[in-house]
Amino acid sequence: MNRGRVLASVFVFMFVLIEAGSQEVSGQERDLAVPLRTLYPNEMIRQEDFTNRPFLYNPIGPSRFVQNIENYVGLLAKSTLPAFQPVHISAFELQRSVTVGTLLRLVFQEDGITISTAGIALQKASIGGSLQVRNTDTGAVLTGFLQKDGIVRIRPQ
Repeated sequence: MNRGRVLASVFVFMFVLIEAGSQEVSGQERDLAVPLRTLYPNEMIRQEDFTNRPFLYNPIGPSRFVQNIENYVGLLAKSTLPAFQPVHISAFELQRSVTVGTLLRLVFQEDGITISTAGIALQKASIGGSLQVRNTDTGAVLTGFLQKDGIVRIRPQ
């Protein structure tokens, strides 16, 4: 069993224990979204892969578990999501438009001067996200923002 799965299991177990202990005080339940099957990292979240199950909860403080999966449909799983276990709200990430090693066009503009060159992504990134790229001509590592058209706008340093 990998470390992430062990930590998730311990976290869920602690949640259930805490919630079971609060049953005497509150006895309240909250429906939480749970996967119908195990989802693996980088799998797209689909409505049909989830259902809701009631769990006891502590009404003191906000829930950190997904209650309505509709808000997360289309995102990717960051880690393995075990079947029928509550899912933490941080278990998702945006789809990445760029992966490590992708060849990109880099554009730098300042004071009416435009410089355009090629670069290689050193990080995953989504549209509008920041990423580091290596200039293929100079080898310099630069930071920029990924635009909708796939161009990386380099920030002045």
